[in-house]
Amino acid sequence: MADIFLSYSHLDRARAVALVAALSDRFSVWWDPDLDAAGTWRKDLEEQIDSARCVVVLWSEAARDSDFVRSEASRAAQRKTLLQISLDGDEVPLGFTESQWIDLKAWNGDGADPALRDLLLMPIEKRVRGNRSALLIGVDAYAHGAGFQAPASASANVDALHALLGDQADAHFEVETLVNPEKTAFMKSLQKVFKDALPNDTVLFYYCGNAKLSARGDLYLCPNDSELEYLDATAISMEWIAKRALNESSASQLVILLDCIFSMTPDAGGQVDVPSILVSNLGQGQGKYVLSGCTVLDRDVAERGSPVSRMVRWFVQGVETFEADDGDNILTADEICRYVQHRIDADAPELKPISKGFNTNSSRGEIARRTTAAPTATALRGNREFFLAIRGCLDEGRLVPMVGDGVFGSGPLSSFRLVSALIQTAGLEAGMRLDERYPLATAAEYLLLVFGGERGAFLKRLTAVLNEQSQALVPTETHRFLAAMQTPWIVVSASYDWVFESLLEQSGVPFTVVTHILTAEDDELDGRLLVIRRGGQAPSVEVKLADNWILSDLGEYADRIIYKIVGSPFANALAEPRSGIDTVVITETDHMAFLGRLENEHTKPPSAFSRRLQKSSLLFLGYNLDVWHYRLVGHIFSNEGQVRPRRRYAVRTAISPIEERFWAQLVAAEDRLQSDCEAFVQTLRQFK
Repeated sequence: MADIFLSYSHLDRARAVALVAALSDRFSVWWDPDLDAAGTWRKDLEEQIDSARCVVVLWSEAARDSDFVRSEASRAAQRKTLLQISLDGDEVPLGFTESQWIDLKAWNGDGADPALRDLLLMPIEKRVRGNRSALLIGVDAYAHGAGFQAPASASANVDALHALLGDQADAHFEVETLVNPEKTAFMKSLQKVFKDALPNDTVLFYYCGNAKLSARGDLYLCPNDSELEYLDATAISMEWIAKRALNESSASQLVILLDCIFSMTPDAGGQVDVPSILVSNLGQGQGKYVLSGCTVLDRDVAERGSPVSRMVRWFVQGVETFEADDGDNILTADEICRYVQHRIDADAPELKPISKGFNTNSSRGEIARRTTAAPTATALRGNREFFLAIRGCLDEGRLVPMVGDGVFGSGPLSSFRLVSALIQTAGLEAGMRLDERYPLATAAEYLLLVFGGERGAFLKRLTAVLNEQSQALVPTETHRFLAAMQTPWIVVSASYDWVFESLLEQSGVPFTVVTHILTAEDDELDGRLLVIRRGGQAPSVEVKLADNWILSDLGEYADRIIYKIVGSPFANALAEPRSGIDTVVITETDHMAFLGRLENEHTKPPSAFSRRLQKSSLLFLGYNLDVWHYRLVGHIFSNEGQVRPRRRYAVRTAISPIEERFWAQLVAAEDRLQSDCEAFVQTLRQFK
């Protein structure tokens, strides 16, 4: 799918070429040189027009006479993706005058012409990226009183979201707020915000108030003038919202946030399944996200001691801190809705929040784009002494990176994402109340019990999740940087995936993976080393069991050693199957067993590593100071043990104050850099 489809007459080809060149720096552009003339080109044209986020039509005298250009413009107009340009200053043809057009008569045909940038790039940017609109409605008072429970925090919730979405630099929503509106104003604003939306737009609708359930199971949102006995006439049914407002909207993403007190009418009886009612009403159409902070009856959304509801509090925190982001600095509706649900679930599981996406594309529906993220490579150059020190260690071959799952940001291979994926594979979303506050070790301990204590079944699920999550990933620049380090090198990895190893294998580079055996069929092997040789001109898999002092016979493979301190299910698979070797240190019990074995003379870390580390400095990259991982590092590489690295450096993203204090005990202030790993690597390359 291209950002832009370009329609023009072939007599204007010279200008089309210049325009494509000017636009291609920012957008992907599809135009007829991309057409397969030997294929089903008419179908290809239709598909490209329908999938493009913006159809740019170049009108000229020749284009006005072209049936093809008119046909393409008509199809785009129907889909509301049309952007018209007049190359000669004349009006657009009859039938297209209702849509605005841009006069580019002054354009000299040069792609670098400022007139092109000023007149055209901004409107295209808006069409491609889409507009973001929000309608925020709060009802905390009812004119007809009895029978309606009003949330105490409705007005405060609307104010908080307005401040976030309208004023926050990373969000940029056009916001309309209504507090205690009557039905007519409520419906008019609701219908307008959805009707006015264009394709690629994101519309967010927030409602805080009373929601009534009738005896028929119909759900109504209740404006200020609602009357209990006449809900059909005075309240707004979710069926109307779904059929008349939502499904008729052209917006590609619709986000519905319901912060309701659900209650029943006097004539309603029995148990009511609120989540099912919400899903049945809203589960149609494309690109819809529904988040309800509460799905039980008669629960006030206001949190005791807090001016706002739990939904609003966590929504604001997820956007302001970007905690909900997967690491690409683009916060989507899918990410923030899941984040809020997990947070409420952890705080108050009795509220039974739900987050649901219908026919969605999680890469769209942008809620915020972080412009104040970790410093760019250019900005980081000011930390000259830090980078020169790292460069010196590299050039001298005495840098040992400590790599955590943070090299992928908070993406699919982060601990939180692994936990979430494991829960989903087990079909446990409704029963498990876990979020990112739980270390992976704690969550894994719980999940192992859920799987009946069958470690084999648990590891099978873990392997499947790692395989699935890794498919969408490519090795980062950080991984490429590590692979290119001067040999010999040692990389200490606290991740369970095999992404870095796959990069080396694809490059044909020989390397060795060293990890400890947690358990095996032969008890004498517990704690010993599993040594796996990979790569080389004739890639082969060798599994060698070795005591901690035996590394001298590894030959060329010893030039590159990956020491996986938490093991890997992929390492398990490469071991001899009948040996029952398990290297994965993931549950709390695993960590306690592993820490105990590190005290044994025959199962402690290899002496070859110790000697190397005595002469080297440690670099923490994307490393998580999870208590269990830190204990492993503390035992293996800290001053409390036998190994005393020359110096410690750390590259980490923005963290909480308590984590910062923790880092301060481990790494000196001048040796800590706040940055993501990718920006760090890009900057380091500038210091040679």
